[in-house]
Amino acid sequence: MEGHVELLSDRVRVQTIVTNILSNAIKYMDLQKQNPFIKIATQITEEVCDIRVEDNGTGISPAYQEKIFDLFFRASDQAQGTGHGLFIVKDTIDWLKGV
Repeated sequence: MEGHVELLSDRVRVQTIVTNILSNAIKYMDLQKQNPFIKIATQITEEVCDIRVEDNGTGISPAYQEKIFDLFFRASDQAQGTGHGLFIVKDTIDWLKGV
């Protein structure tokens, strides 16, 4: 760790965002790939908290990418969950005035 910067935010909301994103990454891992992965990177400054999650899971069809934050949206009947997770992520990020 290069330095220490205190993050002043809503802990529950930040935890909700990270939990929902990681939950989706885990649900849609592609275990048939030789090296499945989920990477998390953070960068926190005095003004910004940047959290990035990258994976090589099953992916989201380009046809659905504009709809993934809609309430109750599920890409297929085989999709796990209720269609709330990414809606909650977007709503929470908006509440925190994030992008």
